[in-house]
Amino acid sequence: MRKNIILIKAFCIAALIFFQINLKAQENKVIYSVNGKLITYYALSHDSLKHISVTGPGKLTIITRARFSGNSTDSISYGIVYVCDNTKLKVYKVKKVVRDAGKVDILSSDEVPSIAKSFTIKVDPDIHDYSFVMQNESPQVDLRYKFIPDTIPEWRDISSLNDTAKIKLEIEKSAIQSYYRFSSASPKKFKVKGPASLRVITRLEYDYTMQGSLSYRVQVKKNDIIVGTYKLSTNPSVESQYVNDRKHVPGLLKKFYFDVPAGDNIYEFSLLDKQFSALIRVSKQKK
Repeated sequence: MRKNIILIKAFCIAALIFFQINLKAQENKVIYSVNGKLITYYALSHDSLKHISVTGPGKLTIITRARFSGNSTDSISYGIVYVCDNTKLKVYKVKKVVRDAGKVDILSSDEVPSIAKSFTIKVDPDIHDYSFVMQNESPQVDLRYKFIPDTIPEWRDISSLNDTAKIKLEIEKSAIQSYYRFSSASPKKFKVKGPASLRVITRLEYDYTMQGSLSYRVQVKKNDIIVGTYKLSTNPSVESQYVNDRKHVPGLLKKFYFDVPAGDNIYEFSLLDKQFSALIRVSKQKK
């Protein structure tokens, strides 16, 4: 009997938790009426993240509205913290937003929405996760978004200034790709005329002493000045192999992107981890 009572209690607790989770998910959606058109917003929280996953390249526009309650002041300020792929943190701040005097209402709520405030994020190619959270507990702010994809970019590989030896990899379906080998002692330089967008692909080189997931750091210099360091995590690739090297295994392909300013620029890429070597391919987006 005691065992049955314990099981019933556990079931009730689990059911209550499930109900609360689903109730919270339902409450996360907020329906606005804007000039008679119903639009879905999502209530932002100070305690939990709102995630948006998009496949770039393109532009992600975030539209926000604060809520005025009966005793609110004439204007409201708020901040939204957003992060791209758990690495790039920024804050969008709105100062002294006022009530929307148009035909805008929140269904099932007596609160009054503010005028809409928006900002746009440039999304690089590939899949990216953006998470949003309120900087402070109040006011309540709701969010909606729209994503406009760019045309699919074409990339042209750039030759290294200080190396002509290329390492060839056989990719799945018998495709061949060419890379340059670089390391801490042997950086690779590329000349890029801007303005332009640059794509950098790297693969860590594995030998018989290296196993599993490993991290490595790529340092980037522009005209002999350090402009960034990228920390990348990888594993051995099961779909790629060297054409003329059976002693090494290429790591999984890792990418990062950045914009190049106007003029002639020399970019240098090196590894900060002296025990590793890696492969690199640098491409410029075609206009």
